[in-house]
Amino acid sequence: MDKKLKVWLKAHDACESDIKRLLALHIMNMQDVYNKACPEDLIWVITRKGVLTQRQCVQFALFCMQQIKNELTDERSKAVIPALEDWLNGTVSQKKMKKNQ
Repeated sequence: MDKKLKVWLKAHDACESDIKRLLALHIMNMQDVYNKACPEDLIWVITRKGVLTQRQCVQFALFCMQQIKNELTDERSKAVIPALEDWLNGTVSQKKMKKNQ
């Protein structure tokens, strides 16, 4: 798996130090990434194109926003949370969300 992982990391423009660090973790699958990688590496991996679906990316963005919502001072930033919840619940279309940006 290390060879496949190395090829994948290089294809996604990982730097040599990141490749070395991730290979040292002996990652065999995504569960290993979740269990073994540091938060920065986990975020980097899951935000690579094709790793998560659009819906999973939105769920992740919502989770991140919810973690810092008490720190947000801009009302537009605060409005993102219910908008993402509405989109995930199917009560607002992606087209409408783009229109309101």
